[in-house]
Amino acid sequence: MQSGITVIGLGRIGCVTAGCLAETGHQVWGVDSNAARVASVAAGHPPFHENLLQPIIERAVKAGKLTAAGDLRLALSQSSVVMVCINTEAPSVNDPALQGLVHLVNDILQAHRDGIFNGTIVIRSTVPPGTCDQLIRPMLRSSGLGLASNPEFLREGSSVKDFMEPSIIVVGGETPGHIQPVADLYTSMGCGVTVVGLREAEIIKYACNVFHALKICFANELGDLCSALQIDGQRVMEVLRSDTKLNASAAYLRPGFAFGGYCLPKDTRALNVCAGDLGLDLPLLASIMSSNDRHLSRAIDAVTELGKKRIGVYGISFKGGTDDFRQSPALTLVNELNNRGMEVLLFDPTIVAVQQNSPSVAIADSVLDRLSPNLDAWLTTIDAIALTQAAPAETMNRILASGLPILDLASNSVFAPKLMGVHA
Repeated sequence: MQSGITVIGLGRIGCVTAGCLAETGHQVWGVDSNAARVASVAAGHPPFHENLLQPIIERAVKAGKLTAAGDLRLALSQSSVVMVCINTEAPSVNDPALQGLVHLVNDILQAHRDGIFNGTIVIRSTVPPGTCDQLIRPMLRSSGLGLASNPEFLREGSSVKDFMEPSIIVVGGETPGHIQPVADLYTSMGCGVTVVGLREAEIIKYACNVFHALKICFANELGDLCSALQIDGQRVMEVLRSDTKLNASAAYLRPGFAFGGYCLPKDTRALNVCAGDLGLDLPLLASIMSSNDRHLSRAIDAVTELGKKRIGVYGISFKGGTDDFRQSPALTLVNELNNRGMEVLLFDPTIVAVQQNSPSVAIADSVLDRLSPNLDAWLTTIDAIALTQAAPAETMNRILASGLPILDLASNSVFAPKLMGVHA
C-alpha cells in the first residue's frame, strides 16, 4: 500500500497542514477543486498570506515532497491517509452544509471500490459533534476503510508555529488500527498524542475555540470595568495570567479589541445551536456573542467621542498577522463610523504587502478605495487614529511622532480615554 498523504482542500488549514507535513518528511499531495489555488501551490506560493508558510511551501515543492493537483483519484492512488480540510461551516449534524463532506467521502469510497485507495480517512475540518458517527461511519460500513478525527488547533498568523510546536494533538477513533496511522504522522513533533473517541475529538475543537472566545470577552469586560474605575486593566490581567497553575494559559487573556474572524464566532454560535437542540439553557455561552458586540459598540462610541472628521483605522483584517477579513470587527467599526458621518482611511501593513506582492488577490473595493499605500501617506491625511491591532515598535514610534490623537483599542479598554493611550 502507498504511504503518502492526500490533503483535500488547500485553504488556510489544508495548505498549512500539507506544507508542514511535507516539511517534516512526509510525501504529500494537496488537492483542491479551485484551479487557482492548485496553480499557486504548484508554483511554490501559498494562495494567501500566513507567516512563515511561504518558504515551507517553496521548499516542499522544490524537493518534490509536496505535489498540488486537481485530480483526487490520482492523489489517492499514492496515499494511505487522506486528510479532509474543506470548509464545513455547519451548526448541527443535520445542516445541509455538510453535504459537501458527504459527497467527498462518497468520492473517496468510490476510489476504494475501484481499487485506488485503501487507507484511513481523517476528518480535520471542524464538524459538529456526531458527524463522524452519524454521517460518515455508516457510509464506510463493510468497506474496511479507517476513520479518524484529527481537529486542528491553528491560529491564523501563527499557524505554522502552532503546527510545528503543538500544545496538543488530538486523534479520535474507535480502534487502534484507525488511530495509529494518524498518530504516526506526528512522531517528530515532540508532543504526545491525546487519543479520544470520535465525538470527543469533534467537540474538543469547539470547546477550545469557545473557551478562547470566552477568555477574550472576559478580559475585555474586566478591562472595561477597570478603566471605568481608573485601574490599569493590563496590570490586573498580567497578575491573573501569572497564575499558570490555576488560571490556565496566557493566550487571549488580554484586554483588547473585539474578536472576529472565521472560527471563534462560528464555533461559538454552533455550540449554542447544539445546546438549544438538546433543550439546554447555557446563559454564559449564549452571552459571548452579545458581549463581544457590546464591546465593539463601546469602541465605536469611543472613536466617535474623539470628535474628529477624518479617522485613520490601523488594522483592518480580523487580527494582526493575517489578511483575512472574514467577520472582521475592524470593518464593522469602519462601516459604523461612515454611517455616523466620518471619513475613514485605512492602513494595514499586511494588506499593503499582499497588494504589492500579489495584486491579483481579491480584496473588496470598499477596502482598497480607503487603503493608504504607506504609513507616511496615511498619517498626513487623517485627524485621529484608532488602533485595532498592535503596531510594531518602529511603526508605533512614527505614529506617536505624528502628534495625532490616538485611541488604542488593541491594548486597552475603550473607557476612560486618559488610560487608553489617547494622546492630544
